[in-house]
Amino acid sequence: MPTVRASWGGALASKTRDFAGTPVNHPEKSPPVRTPWAPGAPALAAAARAVDEVVSGGRSAETALAAHEGDAQRAAVRAIALGTIRWYLRLAPALDLLLKHPPGVTGTVRSLLTVAAHQIEYSRNSPEATVHASVDAARLLGAERATGLAPRTPHGSSSGSRPRGRRPVPRYSPPTTAIRP
Repeated sequence: MPTVRASWGGALASKTRDFAGTPVNHPEKSPPVRTPWAPGAPALAAAARAVDEVVSGGRSAETALAAHEGDAQRAAVRAIALGTIRWYLRLAPALDLLLKHPPGVTGTVRSLLTVAAHQIEYSRNSPEATVHASVDAARLLGAERATGLAPRTPHGSSSGSRPRGRRPVPRYSPPTTAIRP
């Protein structure tokens, strides 16, 4: 059996076999399965369900997230849901200002909008990718009519500027020592 030597110039050789000569890329691995949904849409939909169970159903976050223990995207669902719950009291009133008829929006769709706003405001994801994933998440949740409600920019306007007369939402929470009863 010929030996493959990996050197600084042998990039192809070092990618296919390691220094002992064993294959690095195993041919028996199958490529990732393609879905019709945007990347992250199933995680956003699951996080929206969990947030809705906490907000509307009064469950604890651990109980709401227990249904997603076997999911492949369990860590993403958990991070998105817990981050949204942490900032919910700051995000939900801001969304109510942007909606024309807030009482007409179902709890699951409201939770999805809150999850999407959390991802736009507090994550490193691009707003465009988050909007794309949240539209597909609305379809996954069976709310096809709500696909036009996705947030467009961090402050809700198409130009990217903050609406007049409204203060921006603070990005960081105050330290607990600054809060007095």
